[in-house]
Amino acid sequence: MIKHKFAFAAAFALLLAGLVLPGCKPERPRPDAPHPEVSARVLGETGLEVLVAVPPGHHAYLDRGDMEALIPISFDWAQTGASPTLSARPDGERDETVGATVLRGAGRFVFESAASAALRGKTVRVQSQICNEEKGVCYRPTVQEIELL
Repeated sequence: MIKHKFAFAAAFALLLAGLVLPGCKPERPRPDAPHPEVSARVLGETGLEVLVAVPPGHHAYLDRGDMEALIPISFDWAQTGASPTLSARPDGERDETVGATVLRGAGRFVFESAASAALRGKTVRVQSQICNEEKGVCYRPTVQEIELL
């Protein structure tokens, strides 16, 4: 019985240790923490574009990573009353250190939506998490409310 408890405790400790990704330590939110610059606009009658610019020396995630534990750039269109479909996103680059596809610099996300012109002036919520590559620190995720121009 004691062997089973020890094995369970050891397995649990290894699982928790595996959740800490190399080069990415969580940090408390700070008001001066860097965040991506985000803008959004309507493209014609059926298109929407969201531009995300990650600060130099940082990256954002484009997927949840190999361990399915990361927070990628995501979009919440609920406030618009629409459900746009993602038609193009930045390719990004695979970073084996963090086990994910990351965005460095700027990226363009394109969505299709019927009657997108009617969404002008409405707000999309953009969630992202960025990491400082030099310090190896990931900041808490941010949610930005961006008006569609």
